[in-house]
Amino acid sequence: MTRRLLVVDDEQMVCSAMRRTLGKVGYEVISAESGEDALPRLGPGAFGCLITDLRMPGMGGHGLIRECRQRHPTLPIIVMSAHGDMDDVIECLREGVADYIRKPWSDSEVRATVARHFRTDAAPAAAATPIPQAPPHAAHASAEPPAAPSSPPSSPPSVPDPSVQERRSALLRKIATGDLALPTSPAVTLAMRSVASSDHASASSLRELAERDVGLAAQIIKVANGPLYAGLGRVSSLQAAIARIGFRELSHLAEALMAQRFFDFSEKRWQELLCSVWRQSWRRAVIARFLAEHAKVGITPERAYLSALFCDLGVPLLCRALQKHAPELDQAEAVAFVEASHAAFGATVAAHWSLPPECALVCGRHHFEPGAPDEVPMPLRLVWAAESLAVSHFGSATHPDMPSPDSQLLPLSHATVATVMELVDEYVEQHGWALDDAVGGPITDSPPPATHRAAAP
Repeated sequence: MTRRLLVVDDEQMVCSAMRRTLGKVGYEVISAESGEDALPRLGPGAFGCLITDLRMPGMGGHGLIRECRQRHPTLPIIVMSAHGDMDDVIECLREGVADYIRKPWSDSEVRATVARHFRTDAAPAAAATPIPQAPPHAAHASAEPPAAPSSPPSSPPSVPDPSVQERRSALLRKIATGDLALPTSPAVTLAMRSVASSDHASASSLRELAERDVGLAAQIIKVANGPLYAGLGRVSSLQAAIARIGFRELSHLAEALMAQRFFDFSEKRWQELLCSVWRQSWRRAVIARFLAEHAKVGITPERAYLSALFCDLGVPLLCRALQKHAPELDQAEAVAFVEASHAAFGATVAAHWSLPPECALVCGRHHFEPGAPDEVPMPLRLVWAAESLAVSHFGSATHPDMPSPDSQLLPLSHATVATVMELVDEYVEQHGWALDDAVGGPITDSPPPATHRAAAP
């Protein structure tokens, strides 16, 4: 028997497209035109997943989600949303939906999202056509681009553990009720980025913003008087420190310092994991920034940096949540839950903070998904390429090998990759000392630089 899922959308073209896309990999897609039409069909165990649009005549997506959460609390729900519906998406995530798909979507995105959440224990299992699924931070051993299989693989994919889904839904409900508060929006840092990139940026305007965050202001002065600027004399005013560092570099520094605060957690059981993820996040962000500058892929270096820096936002959020709400989990179970669930939670935080749309996209899908690269949005390809280079160049305790970035993900020559990584090494050596870890010391293992290079605003 094939596996069954329900698609709810008042546009028949959408239902037909879902039927074609998922039918090719072994799903039976049943469609409904509204929430009223869908509810009677949702008997116990009838479907392994529900995909619904939000805006429909009659009972819309929000009403359907609320009813489903009451009647079928463990049924995974995936929301389809247009680009302008992020407020609706945030509300749905708080109501306990498992994931969301942006319209227009690609075949690979839909298949990967369904594969992550489909419950085989709640619907008839497939006899011979399982869906290929990329596990968290999946490795693709071959250096050749992954090809779409001409026939379904013979071994079944890994499927979400029902207990993981139930715990994930419980935590999302705690977000909805306020028992699990999302981190406060880094308003000062995001405002500094906006001002620094404008044509009217000035040291005084950036100073006024930085003064709202005493800790950030102190760090800016510390960096301006650090080894990178040795020989330039000591500065004591925040405005002079900002002028010395330079507007653009100040924005990157503020974002990195803010992200580091988020990853800083005093609970010992999580320190090693968070330290490792933080190091990888910053290195990946630096690589993404230089890739965007040199590969000319249509993404600004600033947005590439931000997307790569924050794509693991869900990890520290879940570590804190589990410490408070599920302390009985042993470490192996807790880490497995974080690995399986942090992408959806990170996307929730990114949307809550009103980060650029590509940041929420990358947060929700930053695990590598084998498939045709042309079907993958460019921000994801860029971050995957940066992840691959970070793993191969620096090594990582939390991410296995990724595909070769120049052959699969971006149109990069070996010369471009070499140039980018030279710039990355220089940047990490010069700036990593300023981002001291609570656990592992500076980002770079090299001593602080003895030379200085003044940055132009």
